[in-house]
Amino acid sequence: MNANMHRRSISLLSTGMIVGALALANLAAGDEMNTGADDSSRGGSSAADERILVPSSDRFRDNMTEFHDALQVIDRIRVVAYNDRRDVSGARRVGFIGADVADVLPDAVTVDATGEVSEVDHAAILPLAVESIRQLRAENAALRADNAALRYEIAILRARMARMETALQQLPHCGNNDTPTED
Repeated sequence: MNANMHRRSISLLSTGMIVGALALANLAAGDEMNTGADDSSRGGSSAADERILVPSSDRFRDNMTEFHDALQVIDRIRVVAYNDRRDVSGARRVGFIGADVADVLPDAVTVDATGEVSEVDHAAILPLAVESIRQLRAENAALRADNAALRYEIAILRARMARMETALQQLPHCGNNDTPTED
């Protein structure tokens, strides 16, 4: 599979998913969801009122492969809090820098006539975030297991050292200090 097909597959697999996560984040902050649509004709819209649904069945997909580099991709996308100059309410938003997204997921951005990134498909990023969480959980589990093994080894070494110190203290030439006495 070539790189463009791979990027397109990632984009198709992810459409529609991150909007819900961002909506929850915005709701938690007390913001309304900005879906990009002109809300003036509807009198406003909140995240609780809208959902974006995308077909997600295997029967709609070809050339599926596991995506293993999600964490490296996510690491290259900055998350920023900002005020949208076009939003007169002054509400704080959380989002991505379009150029960052374009560098790692070019199919997840829209470019305007001047070649500038004008929109980011936030939904294209959610599957990568989910896979990154899985990767981090696996790494965390491995680190916890390593930590437990090291703690056990330290406990054994401490017990061994205590036994050695006790034995050393019982030697006639050591007494209560660590230097041998001269006869």
